[in-house]
Amino acid sequence: MAREEGLILDDILETNPHLLHADVSAIVARDTFGVEDEQVLNAISNHTLGSPRMSPLSCIVFLADSIELVEAILLL
Repeated sequence: MAREEGLILDDILETNPHLLHADVSAIVARDTFGVEDEQVLNAISNHTLGSPRMSPLSCIVFLADSIELVEAILLL
């Protein structure tokens, strides 16, 4: 799916495909669930690694994802 959408897959992404889940999730949201709002799609794409100049929505989703990860680690 990533290749079909034109995502550039370097050696790191080839050997660590889980790093693609944010970008692929945005594709699934668009194609499967009909999400058209670019801010929502960008927030999905940026939710794991962030991005320079993120919108407020992207920042909120990024922080929520980070908090969830911390909670999961603390509950181990």
